[in-house]
Amino acid sequence: MNPFVKTHIDQMNTLVTGLSETLEEYERQLEQAQQAKEIQLQKYWSTVREMNALQETLDKMPSLDIENKKLMEKNKQSMEHAKRILEYAKALSGVIQE
Repeated sequence: MNPFVKTHIDQMNTLVTGLSETLEEYERQLEQAQQAKEIQLQKYWSTVREMNALQETLDKMPSLDIENKKLMEKNKQSMEHAKRILEYAKALSGVIQE
Protein backbone atom coordinates (compact mmCIF):
# COMPACT_ATOMS: atom_id res chain seq x y z
CA MET A 1 0.00 0.00 0.00
CA ASN A 2 1.13 3.49 -0.78
CA PRO A 3 2.62 5.07 2.38
CA PHE A 4 0.75 8.32 1.72
CA VAL A 5 -2.59 6.48 1.45
CA LYS A 6 -1.76 4.37 4.53
CA THR A 7 -0.94 7.53 6.53
CA HIS A 8 -4.14 9.15 5.31
CA ILE A 9 -6.23 6.08 6.26
CA ASP A 10 -4.56 5.91 9.70
CA GLN A 11 -5.38 9.58 10.28
CA MET A 12 -8.98 8.97 9.21
CA ASN A 13 -9.24 5.98 11.57
CA THR A 14 -7.90 8.12 14.42
CA LEU A 15 -10.40 10.88 13.61
CA VAL A 16 -13.28 8.38 13.35
CA THR A 17 -12.32 6.91 16.73
CA GLY A 18 -12.19 10.39 18.24
CA LEU A 19 -15.53 11.26 16.69
CA SER A 20 -17.07 8.05 18.04
CA GLU A 21 -15.81 8.86 21.54
CA THR A 22 -17.14 12.42 21.24
CA LEU A 23 -20.55 11.15 20.14
CA GLU A 24 -20.66 8.64 23.00
CA GLU A 25 -19.82 11.42 25.47
CA TYR A 26 -22.48 13.63 23.89
CA GLU A 27 -25.09 10.83 24.24
CA ARG A 28 -24.10 10.34 27.88
CA GLN A 29 -24.44 14.06 28.61
CA LEU A 30 -27.74 14.19 26.72
CA GLU A 31 -29.09 11.30 28.81
CA GLN A 32 -28.00 13.06 32.01
CA ALA A 33 -29.67 16.28 30.85
CA GLN A 34 -32.89 14.41 30.08
CA GLN A 35 -32.86 12.76 33.50
CA ALA A 36 -32.24 16.13 35.18
CA LYS A 37 -35.07 17.65 33.15
CA GLU A 38 -37.43 14.85 34.23
CA ILE A 39 -36.52 15.36 37.88
CA GLN A 40 -37.11 19.11 37.58
CA LEU A 41 -40.47 18.51 35.87
CA GLN A 42 -41.53 16.19 38.68
CA LYS A 43 -40.52 18.81 41.25
CA TYR A 44 -42.38 21.48 39.29
CA TRP A 45 -45.63 19.47 39.12
CA SER A 46 -45.33 18.53 42.77
CA THR A 47 -44.96 22.21 43.65
CA VAL A 48 -47.93 23.13 41.44
CA ARG A 49 -50.10 20.52 43.19
CA GLU A 50 -48.99 21.79 46.58
CA MET A 51 -49.69 25.40 45.58
CA ASN A 52 -53.16 24.42 44.35
CA ALA A 53 -53.90 22.65 47.63
CA LEU A 54 -52.70 25.67 49.60
CA GLN A 55 -54.81 27.99 47.43
CA GLU A 56 -57.90 25.84 48.04
CA THR A 57 -57.22 25.98 51.77
CA LEU A 58 -56.72 29.73 51.59
CA ASP A 59 -59.96 30.11 49.66
CA LYS A 60 -61.81 28.16 52.38
CA MET A 61 -60.35 30.24 55.21
CA PRO A 62 -63.06 32.95 55.33
CA SER A 63 -65.87 30.41 55.61
CA LEU A 64 -63.87 28.38 58.14
CA ASP A 65 -63.26 31.55 60.16
CA ILE A 66 -66.99 32.30 60.18
CA GLU A 67 -67.77 28.71 61.20
CA ASN A 68 -65.12 28.88 63.93
CA LYS A 69 -66.66 32.09 65.33
CA LYS A 70 -70.11 30.48 65.34
CA LEU A 71 -68.76 27.43 67.15
CA MET A 72 -66.97 29.62 69.69
CA GLU A 73 -70.24 31.50 70.32
CA LYS A 74 -72.13 28.21 70.76
CA ASN A 75 -69.41 27.01 73.14
CA LYS A 76 -69.72 30.24 75.12
CA GLN A 77 -73.50 29.82 75.32
CA SER A 78 -73.09 26.18 76.38
CA MET A 79 -70.71 27.24 79.14
CA GLU A 80 -73.19 29.87 80.34
CA HIS A 81 -75.99 27.29 80.35
CA ALA A 82 -73.82 24.82 82.22
CA LYS A 83 -72.96 27.47 84.84
CA ARG A 84 -76.65 28.30 85.24
CA ILE A 85 -77.52 24.61 85.63
CA LEU A 86 -74.77 24.27 88.23
CA GLU A 87 -76.16 27.27 90.12
CA TYR A 88 -79.67 25.76 89.99
CA ALA A 89 -78.32 22.42 91.18
CA LYS A 90 -76.55 24.10 94.10
CA ALA A 91 -79.67 26.05 94.97
CA LEU A 92 -81.81 22.90 94.86
CA SER A 93 -79.26 21.04 96.91
CA GLY A 94 -79.37 23.80 99.52
CA VAL A 95 -83.18 23.75 99.62
CA ILE A 96 -83.31 19.97 99.92
CA GLN A 97 -80.79 19.94 102.80
CA GLU A 98 -82.81 22.49 104.81
